[in-house]
Amino acid sequence: MFVVLKNRLVQVYETDMMGIVHHSNYIRFFEETRVRWFIDQGLLDHSLQSVSQLTVLNVQAQYLIPLKYGDVIDIDMQIRAEGARVFIQYRIYNPDQKICTVGQTVHCALDQELKPIRLRKEFVQKMKETQWTETWL
Repeated sequence: MFVVLKNRLVQVYETDMMGIVHHSNYIRFFEETRVRWFIDQGLLDHSLQSVSQLTVLNVQAQYLIPLKYGDVIDIDMQIRAEGARVFIQYRIYNPDQKICTVGQTVHCALDQELKPIRLRKEFVQKMKETQWTETWL
């Protein structure tokens, strides 16, 4: 577990008419966190081909405390591989450092014909180097 996105400011376009973050934007927060981690690990670059190597199979989110426009949030994650699948769990913290959202995405790698393939060795190695502490969801 480690903070991947720190001091991320919630933008007005991410909220509804009451200034509360729309539920769909939490999935975007997960994606920002996931892509940032892979880039920071040197596993992906900023090309579209690079970031589309893992497809999303499943998304779950549990909303505990609403976020609002102007909140500064932190997001941590943990990641593990299980066969051809990658499991990533996320925790989003509000400005009081209380967990406001927990979530999970499940991914797999695809080839050009959109058929599942083995994960690259360097992906699996980096995931083994991280610590999956507990299941958050």
